[in-house]
Amino acid sequence: MITLIAAVNHNFLLGKDNNIPWHVQGDLAYFKEQTMHKTLLMGRKTYESLPKKLKGRKIFVLTKQRNYRVEDEDVSVIHDVSDLIKTYKQSDKELMVAGGGLIYELMMPFADKLLLSIIDDHQQGDVYFPAIDPSQFECVDEINKESFVVLEYKRYV
Repeated sequence: MITLIAAVNHNFLLGKDNNIPWHVQGDLAYFKEQTMHKTLLMGRKTYESLPKKLKGRKIFVLTKQRNYRVEDEDVSVIHDVSDLIKTYKQSDKELMVAGGGLIYELMMPFADKLLLSIIDDHQQGDVYFPAIDPSQFECVDEINKESFVVLEYKRYV
């Protein structure tokens, strides 16, 4: 199973200047809860923007930079996602796609589920979550949290 997990605002903004333009503690806790003990896929810029190591998770960092290295046994650098897609599309194990914008665009055609934290904010920025095709996904749940709402989408079978 492949799940895209993201925090966006009402404009589907993901980021500005390689940063998340808000700090919602509850959403960070939700991200940790949803990704703990799972495998994450993220782009190099997203990985480099992390304030600290994400303990308890295996991370694949996708980059075009052939000489990019990370000295961490829980992090693998990859240059192609085809093997990950094959592995997780045929598995009950969940691959959590954690950004950034280009990675979400790349993985959207393969996603089985979307988990979007909607932050009450109307800023503009430079990276947005890709459009959700209503012929491909349906919103199956809306979870009201203290300072945000989580929308869960599942792909039509």
